Amino acid sequence: MSGMGSDGLPAEITFNQADSVLVVCRSQEVLFSEDGLDAVHAALVMRLGEDSLTHEDISIRYLDKKRLFRATRQVEGVGMQPFVDSYHGIEVEAEAVEWRLDGPVVEFRRLARGGAEPGAFRSLDCFEKDVYDQMMGIDPIHPLAELSRYTNRRGVDAFYAAEYADFLGLQTEQAEMILVGLTNVGYVDLDLATGFCQVKPRAVKHMLCQKGARDHDVLAFYSRPRGTVYATLSLNNLRMSLKGIGQIAVSEAQDVQIVPDGGEIALGEDRDFAFSGLVKAGKFQLKGSDFEFDYASFKIEVRQAESLRIMVEQPGKYDTYGRPALRPVASSIEELTGTLEIDNPRNKSGWRSASHPQYPILTSREVSHVYYDAPRIRGGAYHRDRFNYAVDPFVIDSLDNFANEDLLFTGELLAGGIVPDVVEPLRLMDDYSLGFTTTVASGGTALYGGVGELTGDLSLDLGGLHGPGRVTFLTSTMDSEDHVLLPDSTFGASARYDNTSRAGLTPAVSAEDAAYGLHPFDQRLDVRSTAADSLRFFGEPVDLEGGLSLKGDRMTARGTFHFDRAELSSRHFEVEHRGMRASESAFQLHGVDQNELAFETDRVSSAMDFDARRGDFTSLEGATLIELPAIRYTCLMDAFTWFMDEARLELRNTTVDPASKTFQELRRYDQSNFFSQAVEQDSLHFLSPAAQYAVDEAHLICQEVVALPIADA
Repeated sequence: MSGMGSDGLPAEITFNQADSVLVVCRSQEVLFSEDGLDAVHAALVMRLGEDSLTHEDISIRYLDKKRLFRATRQVEGVGMQPFVDSYHGIEVEAEAVEWRLDGPVVEFRRLARGGAEPGAFRSLDCFEKDVYDQMMGIDPIHPLAELSRYTNRRGVDAFYAAEYADFLGLQTEQAEMILVGLTNVGYVDLDLATGFCQVKPRAVKHMLCQKGARDHDVLAFYSRPRGTVYATLSLNNLRMSLKGIGQIAVSEAQDVQIVPDGGEIALGEDRDFAFSGLVKAGKFQLKGSDFEFDYASFKIEVRQAESLRIMVEQPGKYDTYGRPALRPVASSIEELTGTLEIDNPRNKSGWRSASHPQYPILTSREVSHVYYDAPRIRGGAYHRDRFNYAVDPFVIDSLDNFANEDLLFTGELLAGGIVPDVVEPLRLMDDYSLGFTTTVASGGTALYGGVGELTGDLSLDLGGLHGPGRVTFLTSTMDSEDHVLLPDSTFGASARYDNTSRAGLTPAVSAEDAAYGLHPFDQRLDVRSTAADSLRFFGEPVDLEGGLSLKGDRMTARGTFHFDRAELSSRHFEVEHRGMRASESAFQLHGVDQNELAFETDRVSSAMDFDARRGDFTSLEGATLIELPAIRYTCLMDAFTWFMDEARLELRNTTVDPASKTFQELRRYDQSNFFSQAVEQDSLHFLSPAAQYAVDEAHLICQEVVALPIADA
């Protein structure tokens, strides 16, 4: 069964949503069946508020059981032209439009999976030069230029195909094929039944666009979804959700592109759209969510960008095209809120860019931040909650054409208590980070709220917060070419170190090359020697190979002290104004020849007094073994005193009393405490509770020797 129009008017079919007409179709013939209805050549109007989605020659089908309405573009002829959507301000190249009458969503789709052609959603003011040029094919003149030549010569904007065929010297059918192609790109309207052709304003516009004499845009969304649906239109709010969208060219003149996350954008009225993802604008890249593009003002509202990355030129380096080579700035600006003005709204194509050289313009309306918590910056020590640079609101123009030295942001370093907050502009540093270098005021500045003090220069870059100068802590000063200031410590290498003595408390210490660490929470300074230099104590030739710690009025040390011809080692020394003590230590004494070991013992407590010029030692295990290699003797003693300037040792064994032993007892080896190691003396041994040993002479005087066994027979 079929239905026809009457009185020369086409038949009209309407489809309602609730109580309102949503879809109106007009056709000369409608075919009805048990399944629904079909119309091969119909005009479509889908009402979108005061606007509409239209098509002049569409194939429609309604499937009653599914309550599904489908409008399908023709595969040939004038029906190949796109849908026109006046609400969103676009034309749509999709195979079909579907709507389930009970549903709130209209789908733009292809009918089969695996189609090669993407869905195209182009601005009604879009002019794509490459698409325009492709229309020419191998012909010597562009078909639109040929049409313009004809209409200008005749002074008309409407004609019959036969008339145009005469002008071209072609058959009418050949001329109609040309006009069908021009119809499908929106340049003319051709009525195939009558051959009447009307030139549309778009033809004139694109001729002017081609000549650079009229503004246009290049806004086109190409959908390549995984499934069959290019886009869905909500009938509740008229938002169109596009899927499978790749990079979007917003302005070729200003080099602005958008790469939406997940390939999705939400298109609103008159080409406004919302998206999350990446915005590329010249040398700047914004990444974030909830961006809003406003077509009329030709700008993007930046709600809060996760990051702003900047590309800068590398001096003296060029790409394969001879252009300056670019590299990314190592720091990003985060939490940015503002606008990106792409171009003057009347210069979307860039046809008058010479009059608007300031675009693109990025405006930051609120405070944003640069963080230094990346692992490559001191292992992520600068936690963003405590340490960051607060960037003042700013405006940067000419995003596609600026010099490296123009990159400057005012604001304040929130230093997290390391130093007082620093008001100094951020600049591009030599390591391509955003940072600064400033000189601390001559009076110095507090470290960690007064735990220490810093004078010199202060830099912020990929090395963190650091710089040359002097760090002062209590009675100590460290001069270094590079102090590194972290939230929980300050350290430096190759530092000149000095500690001023405090009478009765701590000693004088100095080094030309030392490494140090200042720990503010423990209010402790650690200093260690380096391969280049030891720590010199007491203003004397007493050098520590190891480290010291200074906390309050107390200094401790660890390692090996080197004296003139002596070495004293311990894991823990208590260092005093003119001496040191260790609960456990090891001691060596050399003869005149430094390579000759004269005296050695370990596991002894020690007390050094540099005013009295002596060292007192007590064994931790009772009588301990002492080696006297210069005279080839060993002895068991529990205490001894070293007289530094006399190179003399006084040895004592307080655990024995020779007078209380019999001769037979004294003959026994296990009752002796002196033992000859010389082979020719045949294990000579004896008992002596006290002895004097002159190191330089290698001369031992033993006291209270009651018996000396010299033979077995």
